[in-house]
Amino acid sequence: MNKILVLILFCIGTFSLQAQTFSVSGMVDEADTGLPLPGVNIIVKNTSNGVVTDFDGNYTINEVSAGDVLVFSYVGFLPQEVTVGENQNVIDVTLKTDAAALEEVVVIGYGTQQRKDITGAVSVVSNETIEELNPIKIEQALQGTAAGVNVTHLPAHREQELM
Repeated sequence: MNKILVLILFCIGTFSLQAQTFSVSGMVDEADTGLPLPGVNIIVKNTSNGVVTDFDGNYTINEVSAGDVLVFSYVGFLPQEVTVGENQNVIDVTLKTDAAALEEVVVIGYGTQQRKDITGAVSVVSNETIEELNPIKIEQALQGTAAGVNVTHLPAHREQELM
């Protein structure tokens, strides 16, 4: 009889020791400006449990346990890992810019691509060159500074037709 009672108490104790899960919410912003970052990936490390921040940088991730590590990652920013404390329901994170990662992104006429994925030539016009030229319009900064680039300006009535 005692063995059965001990077995029952052991089973109850085992179930109560299982990790309690809860929700964690918060906001993600950038260190330089303090502005919220939409589209930041938040994932519980070594799981497939993850969410993305909304337009205002807010997120809520469910089924998180104390001791889990949340990984915050976003293109152009250094990833950050935060360990969830016991009953910690709010975690706000500030991501720092990763300048090295930004050098690998190239802006093209119809979007952005990583430098390694581009098959054509890449020409760079630095911000120092633009400041030195002090152009009124951006096309003036490109004209004569990027090899093989022809810049033409449409009259105002043609611009309206294209829009």
